[in-house]
Amino acid sequence: MPSLLERLFAEVSDADPTNCPDFDKEVEKGEKVLGVLSENLKRLSFVLSHHRAATAAECQKTHSLMEKVTLSRKKPSQKDMGILQEHVLDHVVSDAIAELFWASVKEEFPEAVLCQHGIGIRKGWKIVSLKPDESGDMHVLGIHIRG
Repeated sequence: MPSLLERLFAEVSDADPTNCPDFDKEVEKGEKVLGVLSENLKRLSFVLSHHRAATAAECQKTHSLMEKVTLSRKKPSQKDMGILQEHVLDHVVSDAIAELFWASVKEEFPEAVLCQHGIGIRKGWKIVSLKPDESGDMHVLGIHIRG
C-alpha cells in the first residue's frame, strides 16, 4: 500500500482545478483581500474537502457502532477496534491535510501569518484577512492579545 505522502501527492496531482468547487461567500466589508489561491492550492483544497466529507460520512456509523459496543459492556472485537482505528486515522489525516493547506496558504501569502483576526477563503478563491471582532482582540500563534 502506498504511503500517506504518496497517496496525497497522487490525489493533489490528479485533482483538476477547473472541477474544484468555488466558495460561495463574498468578501465582506472590513475584510482585506490578500490574493488569489494558486492552482496547486485549489487542488489541495479540493483534496481536503474530499477527505473531510468522506470522514464525516463515516462518523455517524462509526460512533453508533462504538456506542453499541460500549453499552454492551463487552470487550470490543478485533473487527470493531480495526474500524475505530481506521476512523481515528481518517480524522488524523484530514487534520494533517488541513494543517498543510493552511501552512501552504500562509507561505504563499506571508502577510496572512500575522493577520490579527485570522484568514478565510471567499468567492473567486480570494484569501482574505478576516474583519476584527467586536472586542478588537488579536490571536497570533494561539496567543490571545486583548485589544
